[in-house]
Parts: sequence; structure tokens; C-alpha cells
Amino acid sequence: MMDVNLTQKKLETTLSNRIKTLYEKELKHQLKEINYQLFKDKLIIIMEESVTQPELILNESSKEDLAKRVRNFFDQILQPQIKNSIEEVLKVTIVDFLSDTTIETSRTAAIAIFELQSANPSSETISYPTPPR
Repeated sequence: MMDVNLTQKKLETTLSNRIKTLYEKELKHQLKEINYQLFKDKLIIIMEESVTQPELILNESSKEDLAKRVRNFFDQILQPQIKNSIEEVLKVTIVDFLSDTTIETSRTAAIAIFELQSANPSSETISYPTPPR
């Protein structure tokens, strides 16, 4: 029987290495820490110290709008690669990927929502009607 905690720890280590390498390669920036919470069909990632020095300087110099535009540009580069890394490491298909950065706290949070793969390909999906409002 496989140790689930060991497997999850290995997945987290592999994904952390990929994300840290991505930040170093694309932004020449080192993340301090990455935390994960894995659910049945979701992964939540918190990246500490994700904001670069230029973004912080812009933000502290009353150029918050420019700092946010820079962060949006970085996100356009990073998010597809982070999403791809999650799909490859966890062997899932992501149907929704949400991410936001708070420049003041230098923290980025991301939520990846997976398409659940059925263990039995012939099984049917059960859907429940939406209750009336």
C-alpha cells in the first residue's frame, strides 16, 4: 500500500522545484516558500515573497497602478506555465485556474480546479438539479 503522505510530499516537492525554477528563470527572483493544500478536485497554492524588487519599489513610490500593470504582465507569462506544471506533476486536467497577488504582502495565491477522472470510464456522472431561487 502506498503512503499517501509520502506521495503528496513528493508531489509538493516536485511542484515547488518547478515553480521556484520558473520564477528564477523568468523573473530572476527567488520565492521564499510555497505552501499547498490539496483537495479531491482542487489545489490551493500560496507563494510567499513572490513580488519582485521593482514591483515593490514602484508600489512604495506611489506608483501602485504601474506596479499592478507590471504584475499583470508577469502573471501572463507565469500562470500558463504554472498551470502546465500542475497538470504534468499531478497528471490532471485543469478546468479553471484562479490567481491573484497582493503586492503589499508579497504573496500570491492560486487555485487550480481539476476535471475529475473517473476510475471506471463507463460510469456515468450524476448531476443534481440546481435548486430554484
